[in-house]
Amino acid sequence: IEYVAALGGVPEACIVGTRVVTSAANAALAERNRCSGPQLLRAIVLGARTVSGRRMADINIQHLTALMLIDGDIDFASSHDAKRVRDPAVLRLRERIEIKGSAALGKTKTTQAIVEITTRNGARLRHHTKAVRGSATNPMSRDDVAAKARELLTPTLGARRAEALIARVWRMERMTDVRQLRPLLQA
Repeated sequence: IEYVAALGGVPEACIVGTRVVTSAANAALAERNRCSGPQLLRAIVLGARTVSGRRMADINIQHLTALMLIDGDIDFASSHDAKRVRDPAVLRLRERIEIKGSAALGKTKTTQAIVEITTRNGARLRHHTKAVRGSATNPMSRDDVAAKARELLTPTLGARRAEALIARVWRMERMTDVRQLRPLLQA
């Protein structure tokens, strides 16, 4: 697989950029019956403001791309799993993922990604994400926000407290004292 992702736009590209790359990769991979890590020949990530080989795995494009190719998706737990940083399969894929700058995408108004995947058998997949899900130009629905919050909160707070916190936050404008959230936020 040859994977070409193009980032652009904002100084926070390490955070927003990881979302746009994984979003575009997910969309491209969904077009066919998922490509997997063993098929990867080379990956190139092009971006306006890119940093190659970040030490923090959860904002390292090479690491996140490798996880996506192995797992088929990426989530908070996998992107923060210290064992995965040393996993030989992940490390082998990371070596094949290169990051390069792209002046053209630096001129775009939104952080974008273009993912092109070529499999060993020659099939080509391509997807252009112009606005990552959850950005101002492509907002998440209320249900999407609740699902994301649930995924992040449940491991720490438990399902019942996570649901109660989500429900209370949706009604925050009716609260007389924001300190009412404190008992729900304490692990």
